[in-house]
Amino acid sequence: PAMSARQRRKQQQPKLQQHHEVKPDKTEQASSGSGFLSWRSSFALTCLVAIAAGYFTYRMNSRMWENHIHFSHLATIEREMFLTSELGFYYSFFKQVVEAPTLFDGVRLLLSDTLSEHPDTINALRRFNLYPELCIGAMYRVYAGLAQQFGWHTRDCYQVNRGSDMPPVQSCEGIGEPMYFYVEVVYLLSGLTAAGLALLASYARPEDRPCPLSGVIATVGYLGNHRECTRVQWTPTLRESFSFPLLVLHQICLLNFLRRGGTEERPKSVAVLLLAGSALLFLLPWQFAQFALLVEAGALLCAHALGYLGHRLTRLAMLALLLALALAFALQFGNVMLVSSLLCSALLTALPLLQLHQLISRLAPMCIAAPALPVLWLCCTLLAKAGLAWLLGAEQ
Repeated sequence: PAMSARQRRKQQQPKLQQHHEVKPDKTEQASSGSGFLSWRSSFALTCLVAIAAGYFTYRMNSRMWENHIHFSHLATIEREMFLTSELGFYYSFFKQVVEAPTLFDGVRLLLSDTLSEHPDTINALRRFNLYPELCIGAMYRVYAGLAQQFGWHTRDCYQVNRGSDMPPVQSCEGIGEPMYFYVEVVYLLSGLTAAGLALLASYARPEDRPCPLSGVIATVGYLGNHRECTRVQWTPTLRESFSFPLLVLHQICLLNFLRRGGTEERPKSVAVLLLAGSALLFLLPWQFAQFALLVEAGALLCAHALGYLGHRLTRLAMLALLLALALAFALQFGNVMLVSSLLCSALLTALPLLQLHQLISRLAPMCIAAPALPVLWLCCTLLAKAGLAWLLGAEQ
């Protein structure tokens, strides 16, 4: 017998419901019950590994510095005399900021430096990378003011007997001493370097769940090759002592950008801003930071040429690095070295070459299109570098 239209619709409804039934996502299943506890325990262990690595590295570096020169048993003038060459050069700017009547007077001394290239007056913030000294000097002035207001005990002073033929000297230790404060900040940053490496190794994996064992392996590798990785235990005032932890921070932001930067159609602006901000912080303290970012830009372009990174994300990464370079140029009062650098030329040439590579990849096979991008980028970068150096009159 023929069925009515109502009966046919009733028979079709269970089939449609069965057809549109959505299976629960595996990630949702993993995030509930025991999977959530497993992720939470992994995250807690990763944080503990990072904290332990950071604290141990901080204590180790500060103890090596103490054993190297008997830092706590020297008078203030003897500690400053130990900082020879560029070590004392950079510390002298911190001392100017600390000993100035006000913080603004200290900044004015840096902007109108008459000692570094006497008799010329130069802008030391533009010529040298002195933002670490300016920031640490401002932090010390705030700390000293709070300690004086609340009556905190910040230093211990005692007489050091130097022998029968030499008069005793007064030696003070504690973070109330400017040089102690400066060195403590440097070694705290070295501890953050080890902690950041542990976090970076723990999260550099396909899964979202961190692996504490990777952090342990990275920490052991860093400490086992500590002498080849850093000189902070012997030369705390060098520029890389401030930029190394910021490089690790930038790598974490880059990993976050590549993993959670969004899709090709809708990239997340927060990840892009974090990438640009961390690159800016890395550029400001160290004049050689541009070469590390140059290698990073080349690696991203090669990953894009091989098809591992999409066009839009690669372009956004280049724009983020270019934004960081422009902000560093502004904050350093027009430092010509940044504009005439290889990094600037590489980023400026990478953007149009990315568009050209899209056309080449449509017309040519993969074996030709893949090596074409890095080869063209290298040649155009060298040509742009020579052109910018000639245009700006920059000497190498």
